[in-house]
Amino acid sequence: MILKKQICLLLLLSFMSWDLLANSQLVSKDLDSTKSVEKSDEESRNTQEERIKEKASYWGLTVTEWQKYEKLINEGGRRYWSPNLDPLTTLGVESETQEEREHYATLLAKKEFERTTKELEFQRIYNRMFKQLYTNVLPVELDDNPNFVAPLNYEGDRMILFIDINDNVRSETLLGKALKTNKEMDIYLLNTKHDDLAVQKWASLHHLPIDKVKSGEITLNHNSGQWEQIGKNTLPMLVQNQGGKWRQIELGDL
Repeated sequence: MILKKQICLLLLLSFMSWDLLANSQLVSKDLDSTKSVEKSDEESRNTQEERIKEKASYWGLTVTEWQKYEKLINEGGRRYWSPNLDPLTTLGVESETQEEREHYATLLAKKEFERTTKELEFQRIYNRMFKQLYTNVLPVELDDNPNFVAPLNYEGDRMILFIDINDNVRSETLLGKALKTNKEMDIYLLNTKHDDLAVQKWASLHHLPIDKVKSGEITLNHNSGQWEQIGKNTLPMLVQNQGGKWRQIELGDL
């Protein structure tokens, strides 16, 4: 009888040991899983922070300024008006003090100079290669050389204006001057994604004269390769065919 009790006790202790061991293993796995999730979350946060720093650094901004920019395009009116506007212009337009405006305008001027320098250098090489390949055809001439900028021929062909639909700030001045000439004009809008409603909204925003659009004096078009064929320079751009040659037009102080 005593032996039987001892055997039962040993079996009970054995079962309890196995149960404790199993529970300890489960707890260990839970702890390992929690640590793994925490490590993954931390790595994800670090990666996200590094990406934000890289983006901010490219534009000469602090992380705080970049976060303000993201808030403006995700939550503010810019989300609808000009979601693809560059960070410096967005922050500058939405600045509340003159000091901030000057700060972002300075950064934008430096960035634009850097970008334009690269583009013009590539354009010079492109022009040289184009001339070698197509000796009897000339691409549009550049405004980096004053001799290549022509005044508008009011008696000549229609003007062609290339504009990025998302660049409302820099395009407004050139569009205003072009409209003041009362010259027939074809407007080609880039980055419309062939959305007719987006073109209509853009025309309404910039107060294009409806009577001239209806009469065909002004046409609104999605860019379908015309910019790539004629332009290939900095937007916005106004051109006119003069003597069989596409020339970039300078309108002066209209």
